[in-house]
Parts: sequence; structure tokens; C-alpha cells
Amino acid sequence: MNPHDCDTTASHKAEWLGSITGNNVDLARVELLLGIDPLLWWVLAVDIDFTDFGKQAVTALAVPARTTRSQLMDLYSQGLAVPVTAFEAIMYEAEPLSSPDATMPDQLPVSSAAEFLMYGFKHLEMRLHVGWADLPEDLLLETANTIRVATS
Repeated sequence: MNPHDCDTTASHKAEWLGSITGNNVDLARVELLLGIDPLLWWVLAVDIDFTDFGKQAVTALAVPARTTRSQLMDLYSQGLAVPVTAFEAIMYEAEPLSSPDATMPDQLPVSSAAEFLMYGFKHLEMRLHVGWADLPEDLLLETANTIRVATS
């Protein structure tokens, strides 16, 4: 899922596009939170997806830890996709809303970024690419295998 690859049909048009960055990231903590063994896997990207008022997903896209930056750049220079394993780390779906009135917060304006994201967007997709390895942001990642880490 690349936010720049937009479906241009009327019902699925990407209305807002942009970029997202994460700084001062504790990579070991991120891997621990997602249930990924850093001795076995190298996380290249993390997809975060919010849909409606309860569906949330976090998927880490990783290659085996023995993969080198040079190997990834070789695939990039040839225009080939990197085969990645998708770790479905968080799959959460809340109970359906009891009434249409629940689609707005109790107090306006909202007081947190999380509330803004939840109430402001019916569907929000984000992808964070690994930055410390200086890999191109347009490196093609193609899921070859999926591992469900999520417990719910």
C-alpha cells in the first residue's frame, strides 16, 4: 500500500496526500511492540491503517535479517520489487457504533491528535519507510508471505 498509488475512481479517490516521518525511533522497542525478532528480520516499512471508527491495522514489511542494503539496491536499480514478509502485528476491530451521533466527539474542537485522526478521516493509510539505511522511498515492496502476529 503506497499512499501515492491512488485509485482514481470516484468512491476511492485519495483526497489528501502527504508524507509521514518518525524521528528518534527506538527500533528495538518498535520490533518488540510488533512481535518481530530483530535477529531474524529487518523491518523495511510499517503500514498503519485506520478505517471507520474501529478497524485498526499495523503491518510490518520485513526481509530476512541477512539481507544487505546492497542486495536491496541491486533490485531497485533493476526496477524489481523486493519480496517482503508482511507481519500483521495489530488487527483490531471495535464494536460497531451504537448511533450515528457517535461519529462526532463530545467536545469541539478536539484536544488530541488521535481524536483528530479518528473523527476526521473515514479511512487513513500511512506508510513509514526505514530511513536509517538510506533506502529509496520508492523502493518497491511486494508481499511474498504473510505472518499473523496479532492475537485479536
